[in-house]
Amino acid sequence: MTENCIPFEIPGFRIRTVESHAGSLTVVADAQTREASCPHCHESSQHIHSYYKRSPQDLPSSGQSVRLVLHVRRFRCQNPACSAVTFCERLPSVVAPSAQRTRRLAQSLETLGLVLGGQAGARLSNRFGMRASRNTVLRLVRQAGLPSLATPRVLGLDDFALRKGQVYGTLFVDGETHRPVDLIRERTSDGVASWLKAHPGIEIITRDRSSEYARGISEGAPQATQVADRWHLLTNWREALERLLNRLHADLARLPLPPDTPPAMAVQRPALDSQGPSRRAAFQVNRARRYARYQAVRTLLAQGMSKQQIAKQLGITRRTVQTFAQANSYPEKALPPPVTSILDPYLSYLHQRLSEGCSNSSPLWREVQAQGFPGSRALVASWVRYYPTTPSSSTPHRYLTDTANQSPKPPLRPSVLPAPRQLVWCLLRPTDDLTPKEQATFSRIRRHPHVDCAYRLSRRFQLMFREHCADGFSPWLQACFDSSIPELQTFAASLQRDAPAIRCALSTAWNNGLTEGHVNRLKLIKRTMYGRANFDLLRLRVLAAA
Repeated sequence: MTENCIPFEIPGFRIRTVESHAGSLTVVADAQTREASCPHCHESSQHIHSYYKRSPQDLPSSGQSVRLVLHVRRFRCQNPACSAVTFCERLPSVVAPSAQRTRRLAQSLETLGLVLGGQAGARLSNRFGMRASRNTVLRLVRQAGLPSLATPRVLGLDDFALRKGQVYGTLFVDGETHRPVDLIRERTSDGVASWLKAHPGIEIITRDRSSEYARGISEGAPQATQVADRWHLLTNWREALERLLNRLHADLARLPLPPDTPPAMAVQRPALDSQGPSRRAAFQVNRARRYARYQAVRTLLAQGMSKQQIAKQLGITRRTVQTFAQANSYPEKALPPPVTSILDPYLSYLHQRLSEGCSNSSPLWREVQAQGFPGSRALVASWVRYYPTTPSSSTPHRYLTDTANQSPKPPLRPSVLPAPRQLVWCLLRPTDDLTPKEQATFSRIRRHPHVDCAYRLSRRFQLMFREHCADGFSPWLQACFDSSIPELQTFAASLQRDAPAIRCALSTAWNNGLTEGHVNRLKLIKRTMYGRANFDLLRLRVLAAA
């Protein structure tokens, strides 16, 4: 093969031959430099002592792996004061000393390791003709130096889980260049303050509602302007409304429906997928266990125990204890919403036929099929099993069961309220975006004075953030304090303690959304390593590959 056919070049070498053997290329090349510098005394020499070969692996070419055979030289050092008599010529642009692969191949493997990790990077590199093990890929990644980043003017910080519920860290992101700056393995105020003291010059810091971060920023960078994240503020407001609805849920369920409620919404049929007796029995068992836990929490609260002590003694979360403590009565879990079915248009006819004594699903299916029902007989049979009267004379004996031991089927139940986590969206979403059923529920719960007051405050709160109106913050806080609603008063008190950062959030364009996006990216990187990577490797992959 001639030199003109070579699809690549080797700096400082003249390619002599290229041989192909079983899908791999062997490239033989001679060094062309006339002199070399001694690595000890840095004096140039042209006196050749001997020759030797180096065989590093190179980047693949045309789908074939490449092995270089480089004819290099050993020179005599001409400096009498140098401790080295001879030295090998260095090839800084081609291959590092004692390396088994060229620099460009090592950089490619390093990039694959930073993006994909060790195991995935090794699999992909082997498929591309760059043979390397996962340990080699990880070693190259660890040898990569971190980029030198200047101290940012705008900084965003947020926490991430190294081990969820136990070990957390903090991620720092440059708000102007959108690049991660650093990771530390703690989220305490002391850790944040120490990092900020080591990086002076930060002017603006965006954060979530964490009191630890607020205290750490005040200690480490008191000159910086703190900006609370708007998304977290709206989320905290939703949680406050959810706590209010959870406390009032039993009272709201007793409110009458609006007079103009359609009959189809006033009565709900049970879901088809929860008709079996085992499902109903399991629901009753779970309710009994939860009710016993509720009574235990109320008893321990009456004895003067703190919520944290109760949670530790009963083995439940503090949020559950708080939910039971704030509820006026036992907070029933909302039943699953009814499931729409293609059988709905034919239910009135099926009820009529059942009342006439026809309980055989096959003729019922043929009758509704003649009326246009597109479903199968199994769906009609499932519905008939839920509304049995007496076994049909044509029912085989092997399908007959002891109906005396079966639990009774629940009757059609009046319309119930959704769970508070679903009900809260009726107070947060625009009225025009609500479905007719949600609008009926919304009109029903607004009859409670506390819910009506919370809804009006919610409209003002959302409008204040949408229009970046910092002037309306203080009047809104006072309206929450005057509302006599404990959940809203507690929320307003927490905002008052962080008022400067919230006013900055309402008056500036900075927010912590960029940092949240990098936290999601960090989670993806951590999961691709299956949680087995050390913190230093995670830090390398997050910072060097940004």
